[in-house]
Order: sequence, then C-alpha cells, then structure tokens
Amino acid sequence: MKRIATRFFCFFLLTLSLSATAFGFENTLSPTRAYLGVHLEEISKQKAALLGADNAYGSYITRVIPGSAAEKAGLKPLDYVVGIDQHKTDDDTDLEEILEIYEAGSEATLHLFRQGKPMDIKVTFGPKSNESESNKTRSFLGISPADEDDDDDDATVGVAVDVTKESAAAAMGLQDGDVITAINGYTMIDWTDISAIIRSLEPESDVTLSIRRNDETLTKTGKMGKKDSEEYAISSGRLGTGFSWSGSGNWKQAEDQSGDAFLGVNLGTMSKEKAKKLGFSNAYGTYVSSVIPGTGAAKAGLQAFDYIYGVDEYRVGEGQSLSFILRKFSAGQKANIYFIRKGQERNVSVTLSSKNEDYDEDNDWEDDCDRPFLGVSQSHETYADKGVQVNIVEGSTAKEMGMKAGDLLTSINGYPIIDWGDISMALGTIKAGSTVSVDYLREGKKVSASKVIKSVCDARKSTSYNFNFNRSDDKSKEEGWAFKSAPQIVRVNPANVKAKMEDMGKEDVDKLKAQGVTMSGINNLRLEKINLFPNPTKGLFRLQFDLPEKGQTEVKVLNAAGRTIYEYELGNFSGEFSDEVDISQNGVGTYFLQIRQGDKYASKKIVLQ
Repeated sequence: MKRIATRFFCFFLLTLSLSATAFGFENTLSPTRAYLGVHLEEISKQKAALLGADNAYGSYITRVIPGSAAEKAGLKPLDYVVGIDQHKTDDDTDLEEILEIYEAGSEATLHLFRQGKPMDIKVTFGPKSNESESNKTRSFLGISPADEDDDDDDATVGVAVDVTKESAAAAMGLQDGDVITAINGYTMIDWTDISAIIRSLEPESDVTLSIRRNDETLTKTGKMGKKDSEEYAISSGRLGTGFSWSGSGNWKQAEDQSGDAFLGVNLGTMSKEKAKKLGFSNAYGTYVSSVIPGTGAAKAGLQAFDYIYGVDEYRVGEGQSLSFILRKFSAGQKANIYFIRKGQERNVSVTLSSKNEDYDEDNDWEDDCDRPFLGVSQSHETYADKGVQVNIVEGSTAKEMGMKAGDLLTSINGYPIIDWGDISMALGTIKAGSTVSVDYLREGKKVSASKVIKSVCDARKSTSYNFNFNRSDDKSKEEGWAFKSAPQIVRVNPANVKAKMEDMGKEDVDKLKAQGVTMSGINNLRLEKINLFPNPTKGLFRLQFDLPEKGQTEVKVLNAAGRTIYEYELGNFSGEFSDEVDISQNGVGTYFLQIRQGDKYASKKIVLQ
C-alpha cells in the first residue's frame, strides 16, 4: 500500500516506541507495540477549560481509525484523553509517553472528557493495523472558515464560516458569517473540531447545527451531502472541508490530480529534539526560514519562524510531509494553513500558487555590504538546552549592546534561538538600520538589550574582522556566512537537475544515525535496471527498478535530515517497479533510498545537483 496523506500517519501515530529505530526499517512492524488507532492533537489551556477538562495536558482525538482498538472501545472524535489507568498526563508526560508502558494485547482504562463530562473507557490495545482508509464516498457539508475567523487566537465557542452555494449547508439555510457553535451536540471551538466531526459523519446522515447569527441563536437541521455528488460540485475547485474537487463528481479523480500547488516557503532546520525544545507536539512540521515574495504564502502573511503542521484537515506526520499533503491540491485553490507562531496556534487562508511559475527569490540587499551584521560567531561549546554560545566581534552591534564572549544567545526580536540556523533566519528578517533586540544568558542570568543594527559596510569601518563572504566550510559558523550557508530548501525544476546514485557508505549511515534514524547501509538485494529520472511535465522524479525475486517489499526515500518523504509497501512483490517521487520541492542535496525485500537491502545515496 502506498502511504500518502492521512493514510500513513494513522498507523504510526501512537506507537509504543519513539526510539531511533522506529524511523528506519528495523522493527517498524513489531507486533509487540501498543497501537490505539487515533489521530491526536494537543490543545490550549483555554480550549481544555471550554471542554470542561481540568487537565490541560491531554490529547484531543480528531479521528478514530476504522477497525482499530480505539473504535472497538468506543472512542469518538473530539474525545479528550487525559490518562491511562493510574497514569495522568501532565507538563512532563504526554499520552504517547504513557503508551510506552503498554504492549499490544494489554488492557487498560482510558480517562477522558466527552462533551464536558468525565468518563472512563476500557480498551484492549492492538498491534499495528494493516487496514487502510477506503475510497468510499465522504460526507460534505459545504463550509469553509470565514476570513474574520482566521486570526482569532483566543479559544472561544463558535467558528465563523462561509457557505458554498448549492451545498448541504446552503440547503439548511446557513449564510456567510454564521457562527457554528455546535454540531450534533458537540461544541465547536475551532476549525479542527468542525473537520473532525464532519469526517466522522456518514453521507446523507441527519445533522443538527447550532448557530449564532448576529444576536440570534438558531438551530438548523438537514442531511449531510456527499463528495461524489454533482449536486454539491463547486466551480472553485475546492470543497469546504478541504478536499480537491474536479467538478465532474469524481472525488477519486480529483484526489489523483497532478497537484501543482506551491505554497512558497523555504525551510529551516528542524529535528525531533529541536521540536521538543520549542514545545511543538508534532515533530514533523515545516519550519519556515523565509517566504518567497509573490507566492500565496507571502500574500497570506506567513513569516520566518512559523511552524506549519497542517493543511485543511491533513496533518504532517512520519511519512507525510508538507509536500505530500500539497500534492492533493492544485494551483489556485484555497486552503487553510495551520501553524504555530511564537507559541500561539494560528490558521490562515492561502490561495496556493503554482510551482511552475517564476518567483523573485532575491533578497532586499543590493550586495553583501548591505546585509545587517550583528557581530557574533559561534563558539565551540555545545549546550543541550536553548541558546547558542557566541563570540563577539569588536566594534559590532553586539559589542555595543554589551555582549561578551561566552554569552548564550537565546532570542533575537522575540524569535527563539536553538541553533546557529535560527540566528541566520532571524537576521534574515532584519534590515540594516532597524532596531534589533536580543536576549541572552550570562552566568545563568537573563540580559536583554536593543540597538540599531549596523550593515556590513558600517561594521567594516570600525573593526578588522574578516568580511570575506566566500563560502568556506570551516567558517560556516561565522555570521558573515550565515545567510548563504543557512539551510534552506528551494524548489527546483527537475529538468534542470542531475541525479547521481551510488551505494550508501558507513559515513552516510552514521550521518543518519546522528539525526536519530537507523537505516541499514547493506547492499545485498539483487536489483536490475535501477534508475531515477526527471518528469518535468509533472515536476516529479520517476523511480524505476526490477526485482527478479519475490518477497515482502518496501521502498523508502529519506532526505538528509532523516525525514521520510516517500514510502511504498508493495506486499509480496517481484518484477518491474515504477512510480513518481516528489523530491523536487525538497531542493538539491542528498537523499537516501532503501529497498527492502525480506531480510535483504539495497541502500542508495541520491545526490541532486
């Protein structure tokens, strides 16, 4: 089964082990792991309070997987789980960590809140399910978030919506701007709630909506629509709940369209450890390092340091990157982008651009001389917590602020600094001559300072620092090289890229291990005619190979950061394999391909240049 969109994430969301081996092939199908079979989100303290829960550290169920232990136990979307047996979630322990105690087949009691009331449910944990979501007809209400609801950061009851013409919602009498406060008795606090409840309803089933219109409270009843009905087709090419639509009444056809949507962001560094330090519950999101001018992301106001974790009802996960989700959309469609900015969960409506258009990715600097120059370089000390220990350039802005060598830089203009890449990203948002504010630690005490930041030219006049901006690996941690060496992923046209493939070596295996990923470097699988070549028409690469022997086969592609960007389970397979892989949006660089058949491997390094 090819794992795309929500199908892959559902099986791996609640594994017993979160160790490094879970990200490679070893032990990924272990029958001893406890699987619950749900999609989860963390929620704010305000939302937890609105749900009637006295524990703000639980996990919110947004979907229950058919046939899973969760479904058999009677769990439902919008249940809020706060503990298992005697173990309660708290600031240091989340639900996934509690699940590590259990194995498949073990019984437990889940403690949760449903519609504001506490309750207990007994569950028998299952092993990993091999069932996938079917392509059955789905329910369709015909609503989307109203613009005025996009920037509401405070959790309140009710979601303002716009209504699709000739939809189920329109037939019930809903109007643009109506605020939905409940669906079938479930309180609606944000768009996550609406997406979850709509997904759980059957097409043509009865539905009751509580809405607020001006100062009036209304109740609307009717039947859900369905996605393969022309009755609710819309010309805009998008359904209210976020699925592609061809206008022909064929939902499957819409799902399989080319997906030329392009958001327009470059990516910064992110790892599981960094995500945890930043407080992100989902470690597979996209950390924006910069926004490409003229794209949908720029027009919608996305910024550097935004952490994107979802599009409409889809959420990123292991094996389901942002680029995979975007393949479900086409250029010109509107989609709700879910992200975290400075600790606050937000969502914004974006009109997706086309990856085939040309965008001006040049920065505002005429040359290197115009760059802002703070005047820090990284020391050789390393820290497990937030912050980067720095050395200070004489005569620089940092020096004039009072910073000293050994200070631990923790934030720039309010943006958290975890690693050197964050410093580069933060300075990339600043123009020379503007005021920059920093926080740093000196001997454990927090110090804050602000100053007008100098340009490279201005700083050059007052220091003998070497301002040669040619790249050099041994100087990559000096600020002069920060902007050019900052890890950014820029989309590429496959027609202009060469793909080189070779066997993985020990050095490659070690690099992945440093990223927390265990991947075998063995090459003992007999392969014939392996090839990777571009398909410029679709903006993808086609992977082809021939397996002369039969066996349980898996194909996996990871990027240099150890993230799975493609995975395909072929079952008991032999013969010719051919499929398209979307690595063009991940930019030039190194990727790793592993083909496993039984206990034999073909492990390859792919270099796009």
